[in-house]
Amino acid sequence: MITDFHPILLFLANPGHEIVGVMTQVGSKVKIFKIGDKAGVGLFSPMKFYGLDKAGMYVGVVGLDGLGHVAVKFAKAFGMKVTVISTTPSKKIEAIQQLKADSFLAAVSTMDGRKMIGGSAIGGMKETQEMIEFAAKHNITANVEVISMDYVNKAMDRLAEGDVRYRFVIDIGNTLKPQLP
Repeated sequence: MITDFHPILLFLANPGHEIVGVMTQVGSKVKIFKIGDKAGVGLFSPMKFYGLDKAGMYVGVVGLDGLGHVAVKFAKAFGMKVTVISTTPSKKIEAIQQLKADSFLAAVSTMDGRKMIGGSAIGGMKETQEMIEFAAKHNITANVEVISMDYVNKAMDRLAEGDVRYRFVIDIGNTLKPQLP
């Protein structure tokens, strides 16, 4: 969150750290992807590493945000029982009805007590391919709002207000196309 205490953040803000690819063409031998499919690997890797890919297991997803909503989708596709943990009680309907989480826990703080937190900056080629195939098989995609470059400042305002479901994706290709007179 950008505040009056930290105006320097206006200049250091990193509006995104992940690349989301969109299939624009597929070859005649491609069978599992279609034009318009999207992919990214940031949370699939640690889920597999920590054994969070087995039906019947229980997992808590802290935060229903850009990665959290995809974590719920992967966990449900693995056959797990999913509890969404959030400090925003109004996200319960989204978690249960839209993302099919099994339960929702509204928490005042999510970092008290003992916790194990894991992550991965990126997976290798083999793991990325496995994630893409798994996501395609289970129709898992990230919920995104595609914006143009001229909307970035408004998007940053909406991000600070928590008004994003669930990620902004800047369509650089269409934004940079020359405008006809």
